Amino acid sequence: MNVLKTAATAVAFAATLSSGAAATELWKVPISYPSGLPGIGEPLKDFAATINAADADIQIKLFEPGEIVPAYSVLDAVRDSKVPAGMVVMGYYGGTIPAGNLLFGVPFGLGPREYAGWYYQGEGKELTQALMSKSGVHGMLCGMIGAEMGGWFREPVNSLEDLKGLRFRITGLGGEVLARLGVSVTNIPIGESFPALERGAIDAAEGSLPSVDVALGFNKVAPHGYFPGWHQPTATGHLAVNQSVWDGLSDVQKEALETACEAITMKNLTISDAIQAAAMAKAKDGGAEFHVFSDEMMAAFRAANDEVMAEQSAKDADFKQIYESLQAHKALVSEYINLTSAD
Repeated sequence: MNVLKTAATAVAFAATLSSGAAATELWKVPISYPSGLPGIGEPLKDFAATINAADADIQIKLFEPGEIVPAYSVLDAVRDSKVPAGMVVMGYYGGTIPAGNLLFGVPFGLGPREYAGWYYQGEGKELTQALMSKSGVHGMLCGMIGAEMGGWFREPVNSLEDLKGLRFRITGLGGEVLARLGVSVTNIPIGESFPALERGAIDAAEGSLPSVDVALGFNKVAPHGYFPGWHQPTATGHLAVNQSVWDGLSDVQKEALETACEAITMKNLTISDAIQAAAMAKAKDGGAEFHVFSDEMMAAFRAANDEVMAEQSAKDADFKQIYESLQAHKALVSEYINLTSAD
C-alpha cells in the first residue's frame, strides 16, 4: 500500500513539473524556522496568504521544520523534487555551498538597507539566482531582518580569553570567524538551541533578533546578551522553487511569487525592527543583562573575518564573485549613507 501511495504521489508531482501548478494544485512548502517566532515567522504566513488569495492558480500550505522535511534539508528536498518549493536559509548550506553563506549575511558586511539595494538595484538578484540554480532551484530573496544579537552567554565574556573553548551555537560565516579564535562552534537548527543550552550541551548561542531569542528562552539559561551582531548585520530568507516547476509556471504565476516575496521582505524588516524594544524589556525584567563586546574583541573579530573572507575567496569562485560584488556595492553607497546619517 505504501509503495502504491508513493508511486501515485510521484506521478502527481511529475504532472506538476510538466504543466505548472493547476488551479487545484496544493504546494507543500516546508520552512526552515518555526512560523511562530516573533519578527521572522509572521511574514511567512503572510506570504502564503498572499499567494493563496492571488489569481495565480497556486495554493500554498506551509509545513513547520521537521513536519515533512528537517530544517537543514529544505533546499535538498526542493532540488530532489520531494516538494515543489521551500523557504530556505542559505547559511545552513555553507558546508556544501560556501557562497550561500554570503546570501545569508556577511560579518561586518551590508546592513538591510544596503543589502536590499544590492539585491534589487545591483547585481544581487542575478548572482543569487545563478548560484541557487546550481542546486537545481530557482531562488529569490523572500524575507530580511536587521542585525541579530551577538549571542547569549551563561557568564560575561570580557575578553578573547573568555571565549576560548566555549561551545557556541552559531550559523554562517561568523562561526568560522569564532572557530579561528578558539571557540568550539556547533551549528544546529535554531529550534534546538534552547534544549541544548538547558541541558548544558552548549555554553552560548546566537539565534536571531531579541524577539526570537527571548521567545525561545535563551535569556533564561544564558542571561548575558551581547551586541552588536557583527556576524550578521542583516539576515535573509529565500524562496527556492524546483527548477522544473519554475520553468513550467506561467509568467503570471512567476510574477505573483516574486511580488509576494518583495512584499514579505519589506514587511519582515519593518515588523522585526518595531518589536525589539518590548522583547529586550521583557528579558531585562526576567533578570537578563545586555552588554557590548569590548573594542579588543571587535578588532579581533574583524581581523579574523578578513582572513576568512580572503581564504574563502581564494578557494571558491562563486564566493569570490559574490563577495566582491557585495563589497563593491557597499563602497558605492557608503559615502552617501554616512554623510546623510545624523547619528
